[in-house]
Amino acid sequence: MEIKKIKEFNTTGPCNQDDHYMLPALPRLPDVRNLIDSKKYYVLHAPRQCGKTTSVKACVKKINEEGDFYALYCSLEEFKGATDKLQAMDTLIGNLVGSLKESPVEALNKAGRSGFWNKLKTEDDYIASKLKEWLKALSKRLDKDFIIFFDEYDSLFGETLLSFMSQLRNGYVKRDETPFPRSIILIGMRNIRDLKIHIRYEVQSLGSSSPFNIITE
Repeated sequence: MEIKKIKEFNTTGPCNQDDHYMLPALPRLPDVRNLIDSKKYYVLHAPRQCGKTTSVKACVKKINEEGDFYALYCSLEEFKGATDKLQAMDTLIGNLVGSLKESPVEALNKAGRSGFWNKLKTEDDYIASKLKEWLKALSKRLDKDFIIFFDEYDSLFGETLLSFMSQLRNGYVKRDETPFPRSIILIGMRNIRDLKIHIRYEVQSLGSSSPFNIITE
Protein backbone atom coordinates (compact mmCIF):
# COMPACT_ATOMS: atom_id res chain seq x y z
CA MET A 1 0.00 0.00 0.00
CA GLU A 2 1.40 3.34 -1.04
CA ILE A 3 1.52 5.93 1.71
CA LYS A 4 0.36 9.33 0.53
CA LYS A 5 2.79 12.06 1.41
CA ILE A 6 1.07 15.00 3.07
CA LYS A 7 2.60 18.46 3.20
CA GLU A 8 2.18 20.69 6.22
CA PHE A 9 2.95 24.20 7.38
CA ASN A 10 6.20 24.44 9.33
CA THR A 11 7.40 27.00 11.88
CA THR A 12 9.82 24.82 13.85
CA GLY A 13 12.88 25.04 11.61
CA PRO A 14 14.06 25.20 7.98
CA CYS A 15 11.44 24.30 5.37
CA ASN A 16 11.83 22.04 2.37
CA GLN A 17 9.52 21.91 -0.59
CA ASP A 18 8.90 18.14 -0.36
CA ASP A 19 7.45 18.26 3.16
CA HIS A 20 6.22 21.80 3.69
CA TYR A 21 3.99 24.42 2.13
CA MET A 22 6.27 27.33 1.32
CA LEU A 23 6.86 30.23 -1.03
CA PRO A 24 9.96 30.07 -3.25
CA ALA A 25 12.97 30.83 -1.06
CA LEU A 26 15.42 32.47 -3.48
CA PRO A 27 13.32 35.57 -4.33
CA ARG A 28 13.59 36.58 -0.66
CA LEU A 29 17.30 37.34 -1.14
CA PRO A 30 17.45 39.17 -4.47
CA ASP A 31 20.66 41.09 -3.72
CA VAL A 32 22.81 38.29 -2.33
CA ARG A 33 24.41 37.30 -5.63
CA ASN A 34 25.29 40.93 -6.50
CA LEU A 35 26.99 41.38 -3.12
CA ILE A 36 28.92 38.13 -3.59
CA ASP A 37 29.99 39.20 -7.07
CA SER A 38 31.32 42.39 -5.45
CA LYS A 39 33.27 40.37 -2.84
CA LYS A 40 31.32 41.87 0.05
CA TYR A 41 31.25 40.73 3.66
CA TYR A 42 27.86 41.50 5.17
CA VAL A 43 25.11 40.71 7.68
CA LEU A 44 21.64 39.40 6.95
CA HIS A 45 19.42 39.83 10.00
CA ALA A 46 15.75 39.36 10.80
CA PRO A 47 13.57 38.02 13.65
CA ARG A 48 13.03 34.31 14.19
CA GLN A 49 10.79 32.31 11.86
CA CYS A 50 11.21 34.73 8.98
CA GLY A 51 12.76 32.10 6.70
CA LYS A 52 16.42 33.15 7.01
CA THR A 53 17.89 29.65 7.18
CA THR A 54 15.54 28.25 4.54
CA SER A 55 16.44 31.07 2.14
CA VAL A 56 20.16 30.90 2.84
CA LYS A 57 20.32 27.14 2.29
CA ALA A 58 18.49 27.58 -1.02
CA CYS A 59 21.03 30.27 -1.94
CA VAL A 60 23.97 27.97 -1.11
CA LYS A 61 22.45 25.22 -3.25
CA LYS A 62 21.89 27.62 -6.16
CA ILE A 63 25.44 29.02 -6.03
CA ASN A 64 26.94 25.54 -6.08
CA GLU A 65 24.67 24.48 -8.95
CA GLU A 66 25.72 27.51 -11.01
CA GLY A 67 29.35 26.50 -10.57
CA ASP A 68 31.07 29.90 -10.51
CA PHE A 69 31.97 29.64 -6.82
CA TYR A 70 31.91 27.15 -3.97
CA ALA A 71 29.46 27.91 -1.14
CA LEU A 72 29.25 26.41 2.33
CA TYR A 73 26.67 26.72 5.12
CA CYS A 74 27.73 26.46 8.78
CA SER A 75 25.54 26.97 11.86
CA LEU A 76 26.94 28.48 15.06
CA GLU A 77 23.82 27.79 17.13
CA GLU A 78 25.56 25.35 19.47
CA PHE A 79 27.96 28.08 20.62
CA LYS A 80 25.36 29.76 22.85
CA GLY A 81 27.04 30.31 26.20
CA ALA A 82 30.55 29.43 24.99
CA THR A 83 33.11 31.42 27.00
CA ASP A 84 36.45 29.74 26.24
CA LYS A 85 37.53 31.29 22.94
CA LEU A 86 40.27 28.73 22.19
CA GLN A 87 37.95 25.80 22.75
CA ALA A 88 35.24 27.58 20.75
CA MET A 89 37.58 27.99 17.77
CA ASP A 90 38.44 24.28 17.86
CA THR A 91 34.73 23.44 17.94
CA LEU A 92 34.00 25.89 15.13
CA ILE A 93 36.66 24.35 12.91
CA GLY A 94 35.19 20.93 13.71
CA ASN A 95 31.79 22.22 12.56
CA LEU A 96 33.29 23.59 9.37
CA VAL A 97 34.99 20.26 8.65
CA GLY A 98 31.67 18.51 9.23
CA SER A 99 29.93 20.91 6.84
CA LEU A 100 32.55 20.18 4.18
CA LYS A 101 32.11 16.44 4.60
CA GLU A 102 28.33 16.80 4.28
CA SER A 103 28.53 18.97 1.17
CA PRO A 104 27.30 17.40 -2.08
CA VAL A 105 29.98 19.42 -3.90
CA GLU A 106 32.83 17.04 -4.68
CA ALA A 107 35.64 19.55 -4.17
CA LEU A 108 34.32 20.62 -0.77
CA ASN A 109 33.60 17.07 0.33
CA LYS A 110 37.09 15.99 -0.72
CA ALA A 111 38.69 18.90 1.16
CA GLY A 112 36.79 17.94 4.31
CA ARG A 113 38.08 14.39 4.14
CA SER A 114 41.66 15.29 3.27
CA GLY A 115 42.74 16.49 6.71
CA PHE A 116 44.52 19.45 5.07
CA TRP A 117 44.51 21.39 8.36
CA ASN A 118 46.51 18.81 10.31
CA LYS A 119 49.85 20.12 9.07
CA LEU A 120 48.89 23.60 10.36
CA LYS A 121 48.55 22.56 13.98
CA THR A 122 52.19 23.08 14.92
CA GLU A 123 52.53 26.48 13.24
CA ASP A 124 52.59 29.57 15.47
CA ASP A 125 50.16 31.46 13.23
CA TYR A 126 47.63 28.63 13.48
CA ILE A 127 47.87 28.44 17.25
CA ALA A 128 47.22 32.18 17.52
CA SER A 129 44.50 32.47 14.83
CA LYS A 130 43.06 29.04 14.11
CA LEU A 131 39.97 30.13 12.20
CA LYS A 132 41.81 32.60 9.97
CA GLU A 133 44.59 30.14 9.13
CA TRP A 134 42.10 27.33 8.49
CA LEU A 135 40.11 29.51 6.08
CA LYS A 136 43.33 30.59 4.35
CA ALA A 137 44.43 26.98 3.91
CA LEU A 138 41.05 25.92 2.55
CA SER A 139 40.91 28.88 0.15
CA LYS A 140 44.38 28.00 -1.18
CA ARG A 141 43.32 24.41 -1.72
CA LEU A 142 40.18 25.13 -3.74
CA ASP A 143 40.22 25.90 -7.45
CA LYS A 144 37.38 28.43 -7.23
CA ASP A 145 36.54 31.35 -4.98
CA PHE A 146 34.87 30.27 -1.75
CA ILE A 147 31.83 31.74 0.02
CA ILE A 148 30.71 30.87 3.53
CA PHE A 149 27.40 31.53 5.29
CA PHE A 150 27.63 31.56 9.11
CA ASP A 151 24.13 31.10 10.51
CA GLU A 152 23.21 32.07 14.11
CA TYR A 153 26.40 34.12 14.37
CA ASP A 154 24.92 36.10 17.27
CA SER A 155 25.10 32.97 19.42
CA LEU A 156 28.68 34.08 20.05
CA PHE A 157 29.47 36.76 22.63
CA GLY A 158 32.27 38.27 24.67
CA GLU A 159 35.85 37.24 23.87
CA THR A 160 34.62 34.40 21.66
CA LEU A 161 32.74 36.82 19.40
CA LEU A 162 35.64 39.27 19.44
CA SER A 163 38.12 36.55 18.42
CA PHE A 164 35.79 35.33 15.67
CA MET A 165 35.29 38.80 14.23
CA SER A 166 38.94 39.83 14.59
CA GLN A 167 40.17 36.81 12.66
CA LEU A 168 37.68 37.39 9.86
CA ARG A 169 38.64 41.07 9.79
CA ASN A 170 42.34 40.22 9.57
CA GLY A 171 41.77 37.82 6.69
CA TYR A 172 39.48 40.31 4.94
CA VAL A 173 42.00 43.16 4.86
CA LYS A 174 44.76 40.90 3.50
CA ARG A 175 42.76 39.25 0.72
CA ASP A 176 44.95 40.92 -1.90
CA GLU A 177 48.01 39.18 -0.40
CA THR A 178 46.76 35.69 0.40
CA PRO A 179 43.68 33.61 -0.48
CA PHE A 180 40.67 34.03 1.79
CA PRO A 181 36.91 33.55 1.29
CA ARG A 182 35.54 35.77 -1.45
CA SER A 183 32.49 36.64 0.62
CA ILE A 184 31.34 35.87 4.17
CA ILE A 185 27.74 36.33 5.23
CA LEU A 186 26.66 36.43 8.87
CA ILE A 187 23.03 35.44 9.47
CA GLY A 188 21.27 36.18 12.74
CA MET A 189 18.56 38.08 14.55
CA ARG A 190 20.61 41.19 15.23
CA ASN A 191 22.70 43.70 13.35
CA ILE A 192 26.40 43.36 14.19
CA ARG A 193 26.38 46.92 15.55
CA ASP A 194 23.82 45.88 18.16
CA LEU A 195 26.34 43.44 19.63
CA LYS A 196 28.88 46.08 20.66
CA ILE A 197 27.59 46.04 24.21
CA HIS A 198 28.44 42.35 24.45
CA ILE A 199 32.10 42.73 23.46
CA ARG A 200 33.13 46.28 24.33
CA TYR A 201 36.28 46.61 26.42
CA GLU A 202 38.26 49.71 27.33
CA VAL A 203 40.13 49.68 24.03
CA GLN A 204 38.37 46.97 22.01
CA SER A 205 35.18 47.17 19.99
CA LEU A 206 33.84 45.99 16.66
CA GLY A 207 33.34 49.64 15.81
CA SER A 208 33.30 50.95 12.27
CA SER A 209 36.40 48.97 11.30
CA SER A 210 34.36 45.80 10.88
CA PRO A 211 34.06 44.65 7.24
CA PHE A 212 30.46 43.68 7.96
CA ASN A 213 29.06 47.09 7.14
CA ILE A 214 26.31 46.11 4.70
CA ILE A 215 22.94 45.15 6.14
CA THR A 216 20.53 43.11 4.03
CA GLU A 217 16.95 43.12 5.37
